[in-house]
Amino acid sequence: MKPISVILWSCVLCIQACAVSQSGDTGQFAKARSLTELAGTYQNRAENDNPEVKDAYLSTILWPEDKANNPADIDTIKVSVLNEDTVELVAQSSSGSQLKAALFVRGKHFQLRNGQLQILSKSSVSGFKAGDPMVGVGSEKTVLGLDPQGNGKVRQNMSATGMAFLIIPMHVSEETNLRFIKIR
Repeated sequence: MKPISVILWSCVLCIQACAVSQSGDTGQFAKARSLTELAGTYQNRAENDNPEVKDAYLSTILWPEDKANNPADIDTIKVSVLNEDTVELVAQSSSGSQLKAALFVRGKHFQLRNGQLQILSKSSVSGFKAGDPMVGVGSEKTVLGLDPQGNGKVRQNMSATGMAFLIIPMHVSEETNLRFIKIR
C-alpha cells in the first residue's frame, strides 16, 4: 500500500463528528406525587424571552400530526385527570371554544415516571431514501411535568447516530426545555 493512501485512510478513520445542543431552562422538574397535580389550564405558547427563537406550542408537542389547527389559533390547553390512567386534553381558542380534544392513556400514550409524563419514545431509521446524507438511527423522547413554580415544563431530547456519507461516524443530540405558564 502506498504511503499516501495509508495517510488518507488514517485521516478518514480519525475524523468523527459530534454535536450537542441545549436550550431553555435545564433545571429540574418538580416532584409531583400524583397525576392530579398536572391538572390545570396552560398557555399553549411557550414562554420565550429571545425574539430570535421561533415560537413553540404545547399543541404541536401533544398532537404532532395535527394539520387541521393552526397552533397560533390555540390559546390554552386544559388538562383534566379523569383517573390515574387517563388524562383528557382540550385545546381552546381565546374565546373558549374547543378546537381539539383527546384522551391520553397510560401504557398507550405515556408512562408516569418520577412524577412526570413520559410520552412514549419514537425511534426511526434513516438512509433508505435517495439523497439522505446519513445512514443510522434516531430517537425522540418527550417528558412533561411541572417546574418548581407549578408551571408546565417540557423537555424534548432528540438524537441521531450513524455514518455521514458512509465515511464519517457521527452523533447529533439536541435537548430543548420549554415552559408553559399555568393560568389556573
